[in-house]
Amino acid sequence: MKPEEKETDNPKAKLVTVVLTPRWKQPLAGIISFIWIFLVTFLVWYLIDLSQFAGAFSLFGSFGILATLFSIWFDTWPFSKLRSPWKVGLAATILNIIVVLIFYFVATWFAGVYASFIGLANPAATNMVGWSVFGALSASCFSFAILWTGSSQYWPVLNKTQPVRGIFVFIEGWIITLIAWFLLFFYTGNPAADPLVPSTWTLQSFSTNMAWSQWTIFLTLLTLLTFEYWPWKRVGKQPWIGAFAYIMVLILSFIISSTFFIVAQGVLLPAILASGYTITPGMEPLAAGVMTSVFADCFIAGVLVVSKFLDNWPKQFSQAANYFARLIVVVLFGILIFFVYYLISPFLLGRPTDASLNDPTPFILLFLWIELVFAYLWKRWPVYRTVE
Repeated sequence: MKPEEKETDNPKAKLVTVVLTPRWKQPLAGIISFIWIFLVTFLVWYLIDLSQFAGAFSLFGSFGILATLFSIWFDTWPFSKLRSPWKVGLAATILNIIVVLIFYFVATWFAGVYASFIGLANPAATNMVGWSVFGALSASCFSFAILWTGSSQYWPVLNKTQPVRGIFVFIEGWIITLIAWFLLFFYTGNPAADPLVPSTWTLQSFSTNMAWSQWTIFLTLLTLLTFEYWPWKRVGKQPWIGAFAYIMVLILSFIISSTFFIVAQGVLLPAILASGYTITPGMEPLAAGVMTSVFADCFIAGVLVVSKFLDNWPKQFSQAANYFARLIVVVLFGILIFFVYYLISPFLLGRPTDASLNDPTPFILLFLWIELVFAYLWKRWPVYRTVE
């Protein structure tokens, strides 16, 4: 998501960086980081899911991810001047939460306006429909905007100092985000939504487009972070690397999301239902669509574990072997997160496995948010320490 800092002939463009190193060798440092973040996520998710804030939980996670991305674009400026990782992390996290709350209030205002726009039949569903549609801004930004800003390596402003570089990327990213959101999600609110039935809050196209955006995020981060810009770097130089990656990732992610939906509907969903879960008759396509998105999210979490927690371990083999091994680790982490949720969440929430299928979206969004905060805002402190 943020390219490695490069040396430049422009002395004004050089950034003062703090060198951090893991307290333990890899993969131990990465495993400790994963366990720590997973436990923190489970605790926060459990407490909130049992509270009156459960309805807005997914929204908070979406906006938290969005706010963290803004900090990444700005290299945590101006807090990066504090140098100590925990000071930067604390200050940036406080700002992060403030931005989340601002987005929450804007989303609530948007919900009222949007309900009138689509002629929502049941006013009680106003927030549910509006929050769902507005919350998709995060998916649009984290997929279509990141795909360009990341794959193009902030072209043409990589060598600019902050905040100039951040302002340019922020404006560019928001233009892409708003276009993608308007085309894919703006018209997906359901005028006939029932506030008590989440599956009716949006149209089927919302689920389909969301799945495409999530697999776009996965392929973007996999190739840029885990595969270190392979195979796109073979194109030569920017902005052609970014342009080629943009086109190819969108095509491949659409194919994968469409294929995975068929697998989810025909294999994964029946397997989970066979274990004792139930689902409202007729809701199988929607559940398969949600599962398609969530599985992509779990793999995204796996990419962050490998690239940011494990420092792209292993590195001791050939390039092809390294990439293949990392891919296997990403997939295994993703599968682990997905099935651990379904094995544990019903019992934590007091819902036996014969209860309705639980949507893991709130949990996985929170996990991604905390992963990003830990990796980019806190610089993985205290698992990592400053090199004196």
